[in-house]
Amino acid sequence: MGLLPRVDAGARGNYSNQDTRLDFTEGIPDVERNGVVNTTLGGQLGLTYTLFNGMGNFAALERSQWSAQAAELRARAGGRHAHASYRLYYAVASLEEDVAITERLLAISNDRFTRLKGRAELGATGRLDLLNAQVDLQADSAAHILARQRRDALRAT
Repeated sequence: MGLLPRVDAGARGNYSNQDTRLDFTEGIPDVERNGVVNTTLGGQLGLTYTLFNGMGNFAALERSQWSAQAAELRARAGGRHAHASYRLYYAVASLEEDVAITERLLAISNDRFTRLKGRAELGATGRLDLLNAQVDLQADSAAHILARQRRDALRAT
């Protein structure tokens, strides 16, 4: 486009099958022909090249190059967007799994604290074990809250 020559080509064909009867005056025999076939074929080829049109062909070439570069950049941006979407999906999935794990840890710590509290009330365990269970429960509770906050923050983006 722009600086390239233009090629025009054309072709045509004609086929006819005729029955002909020619009647002449006396003395000349009449002519009758059946199934006379006539085939005509033709073609043309033209080449046009504009040597100079006021820099218009150079401007058209430059426009087509800019369009090609813009299309390439749009394609690259689309690929990056898809890659970012995949990364975001897997990050959210990972944080969902972290929330589920911290939930299970919190349930285990709560169960442990409840059991040790009951045993401490009966005098079967010491206060230090109960305090360690309470610290573990609070740490697991904080980890669970942080995991939920990270997941919710990433979902909001």
